[in-house]
Amino acid sequence: MKLTDLVIAAIPYLSEFNYDCYPDNYRKYSEEIVPVLSNALLPGVNTAVQDLIDGFDLYCSSLSKKEIKDMPFKFKQVLALFLSPFCLKKGGEFEFFARELNEAWNKKFPKNVYYLTDFDSILKGFDANLLGLPLRKSNKYAK
Repeated sequence: MKLTDLVIAAIPYLSEFNYDCYPDNYRKYSEEIVPVLSNALLPGVNTAVQDLIDGFDLYCSSLSKKEIKDMPFKFKQVLALFLSPFCLKKGGEFEFFARELNEAWNKKFPKNVYYLTDFDSILKGFDANLLGLPLRKSNKYAK
């Protein structure tokens, strides 16, 4: 499996992007990504970044106009919510890959930029308050 395929396969996780489902989906994705990303990085970080972006372009060339309309947004959501947080946590070459991918993606798709963030920051983003009072009762993923 190529890295592009794994990013595309994670798009259905976006429909369950909420406080209760995100941690489990992130964990599942993290388990799937290790061998695929490790293999993609063998020729080097810059090659892996270019292969992922080229794979995205190739995938989009097979879509209808209607299907392609939202694809850059969905793809970048997977990059921002699953792939990049995983890479930042792993550190080293994985983190370097995340930073290079972020820069290359934002340069190529300036209308669909994303920012690097970690898993804990994303999870904290679900915290909602009304007049300083927390709205969410469940806190099963808090550290």
